[in-house]
Amino acid sequence: MDGGESLGEFSRRVVEFIEHVRARHAGRRVLVVTHGGVLDAVYRHATAMPLSAIRDFPIYNASVNVISHDGGRWKIESWGDVSHLPQELAMDDS
Repeated sequence: MDGGESLGEFSRRVVEFIEHVRARHAGRRVLVVTHGGVLDAVYRHATAMPLSAIRDFPIYNASVNVISHDGGRWKIESWGDVSHLPQELAMDDS
């Protein structure tokens, strides 16, 4: 929208947030509940996927997505786990 936050600005804000959480809770497990836009930015950051690339990964409602940081980079441990949901509730937001 005119005058609103760009996709790049949004993505930078998301990355700043996860870096802040990582630094504040180093070596610990943290649960973050969020929406699909943030998940998209996190996945792209962890995999070095450009914002301009077409999304080729799912973002399911109420999915469990696990990322980790090895001291040098982010890594996707598991993505899109909906095994705890009935199939009709696990819809991709695309």
